[in-house]
Amino acid sequence: MCDDVRVTVIIPTYNMGKYVGSAISTVLDGSFTDLEVLVIDDGSTDDTEAIVSRFIDSSSQFFDPRVRYVHQENQGKPAAVNHGFRQAQGEYIAILDADDELPPRGIEERYEVATAVSPPADCVIGAFTIIDEEGKSVGKRSTPKTTAPKHLRRKYFLSYRTPFHLNACLIHRRLISRVGGVDTQLTRCEDIDYAIRLLNATRKLKTVEAPVYRYRKYRESLRERLRIRWITVRKRQIVLARHAPSLLKPAAVAVGIAVDSSKLLYESIFGNYQS
Repeated sequence: MCDDVRVTVIIPTYNMGKYVGSAISTVLDGSFTDLEVLVIDDGSTDDTEAIVSRFIDSSSQFFDPRVRYVHQENQGKPAAVNHGFRQAQGEYIAILDADDELPPRGIEERYEVATAVSPPADCVIGAFTIIDEEGKSVGKRSTPKTTAPKHLRRKYFLSYRTPFHLNACLIHRRLISRVGGVDTQLTRCEDIDYAIRLLNATRKLKTVEAPVYRYRKYRESLRERLRIRWITVRKRQIVLARHAPSLLKPAAVAVGIAVDSSKLLYESIFGNYQS
């Protein structure tokens, strides 16, 4: 392990042996080196452990002392992320899903912006690209045009699209200490819930225009996609009802139902929704 750990990249994974090695490599091959990669295996039953062992076995050509592997019984992604929060040694923390990737300067772009001010920013939000199963870019989401938390919160309640991706953020550990862990009762939309909680607690928020994250969208069976979309419809209503101001609550819930229902219909007719 590096003595100087400025950033911890948490990779929660469950049966993602197909992708997790690539996710780890994109962090290690990046321009930012003062980091640790913390892989939290949420009880995988595939070859995830064998894949990760290539990076932690000192006799392997892929060995890198910055990688740590932690196995836990299957408890869900929120619990895995929380485990990572507790284990993390970095001043800043980023989350990387095991089937996603980082661009070469994905961490460096965020860290430079975070530390360019004094005191350093609580959180930095970046843009991200959407990639397909083969890693080809199929879309892009820009950085929000505002850094005002109240305006970003409003977008969560009244916009058809979330204003930013939690995994495109770099979060100072002091902000995580104020906010606490991810809600383990949410099986979907836990990232939206946590992003809103971050906005409620942040004191200094910055953005970076460059894409700092590569979010993979790939086709599963139609039945599985529709099942996930239906769960999302229900869980988003819980999150919006929890956080929306009283006067906005009816509108927020209505917008959420309309947005997720339209996506569910799109999935049913045309296939995978790419946004």
